[in-house]
Amino acid sequence: RIWKNEVVATYRKNIQTRSIRLLTAQILRLANRFSQYDKIWFPYQMDFRGRLYPIPALFHPQGSDLARGLLLFSEGKPINNEAALNWLRIHGANVFGEDKVSYDDRIRFIKSKEEEIRRVAEDPINNMEWTEADKPFQYLAFCREYTNFLEYGFGYVSSLPIQLDGTCNGLQNYSALLRDEIAGAAVNLIDAEIPQDIYAIVAEKLEDKLNHKRKSDHPDRVIATQWLDLGINRKLTKRPVMVLPYGGTKMSCRKYIEEYLTDNYSLSFIHEHFSYIGNEPTDTLFKATQWLSNYLWDSITETLKSAIDAMAYIRKLSSIVNSREQPLEWVTPCGLLVRQAYKDVKEHRVETELYGHITQWRCVESGLKIDKQRQNNGICPNFIHSMDAATLMKYLNKMTKAGVSSFGAVHDSFWTLAADTELSTKYLRLAFVEIYEEDVLEKFKDDLFTDIELTDKEVERIKEYLPSKGTLDLREVLKSKYFFN
Repeated sequence: RIWKNEVVATYRKNIQTRSIRLLTAQILRLANRFSQYDKIWFPYQMDFRGRLYPIPALFHPQGSDLARGLLLFSEGKPINNEAALNWLRIHGANVFGEDKVSYDDRIRFIKSKEEEIRRVAEDPINNMEWTEADKPFQYLAFCREYTNFLEYGFGYVSSLPIQLDGTCNGLQNYSALLRDEIAGAAVNLIDAEIPQDIYAIVAEKLEDKLNHKRKSDHPDRVIATQWLDLGINRKLTKRPVMVLPYGGTKMSCRKYIEEYLTDNYSLSFIHEHFSYIGNEPTDTLFKATQWLSNYLWDSITETLKSAIDAMAYIRKLSSIVNSREQPLEWVTPCGLLVRQAYKDVKEHRVETELYGHITQWRCVESGLKIDKQRQNNGICPNFIHSMDAATLMKYLNKMTKAGVSSFGAVHDSFWTLAADTELSTKYLRLAFVEIYEEDVLEKFKDDLFTDIELTDKEVERIKEYLPSKGTLDLREVLKSKYFFN
């Protein structure tokens, strides 16, 4: 039974590897096809929340590490000062994976590797150090760009996209929404000597809880010790924390713990390590992850109470609108009307000649009722996505007015040239603060109930769920150098 379980896992990994090889071949084919042109354009489309997506498949700025590593801006700008050069170095450290330390440490890290970077740029086949990076192809692209600068010096025209990423951007939005000074500090809304790591903070809390349990006389001290022996780290807590703003639950928390275990250990090892709590490998895996999920969820709720309270409030507003069988509508701070209307799905059988089989399609018909469960499940992630989309729009407007024309973005990761990155950090903070200076949650509630007359009981229930606000000074974001880093 153990052997069969491991064979299944290996088979799935082989299928995944084959898919990656095919994807790589397709990206390279497209890149070679378009390499003959001096400039290429990517058409974009906007979804109902305001998020932007490139229309072409596979080879685009929101694609894989390989796809991003193959792309340069068509119009570069010279690196004329130390500030622009340091942003290039910081980007190199980030894509290598050295992104949890201060900017000064990242700059020193790249300076210490200059000889290696030169060797990699000149002969990446025989100098494979670049493959150790978190984003190897983007790091290889950096090595080439940085080597070009070292050869040319100041005045070198750089075209490499420099990325600035938010710190768990969904939580940044919730922290600003409710002025939560604790969560806000954990996601870099407040300036600090080094970038704060929300995943590591939650991991530390979880480790403290397990150590407390291990030192007790409780029967669970054994499994607590086993988990501590296995190791509690940010990789374990990252997915459960990351998805929280988008509807994460204790159930999904357990699922992500299971994924972490199976990605890093064999089923036979897991069964042996936690052998006393299960009769067979899958049973052991479930029970071990279910036990830990309770303590991890408590650690998350203690650290991120504002996000959980805000989500409960937003779902309550949604349920009231759903009771009227109406879609959810609100206007973002950029003036975009968002309309969420998930309908019930009715099945139809459609006979086709495709490969000689009859294919069954699920079709949505007009006039069907609102799917209340999907409406409630979708409102929190869609609301937050509409807010980060509004931030991007405000940011793009400010940068365009300042004369910047080279942009890239993957939702909460913004790119521009090294020469423009200092300006980019400034306008990013300004755009975010402008959005949350007004009471976004109150305006959201008013938008939802524009055409709805509330009963006295509903008004009381809304007040009951209304989350309290903290003491975070939103203007602190303007001073936070690691807000996006």
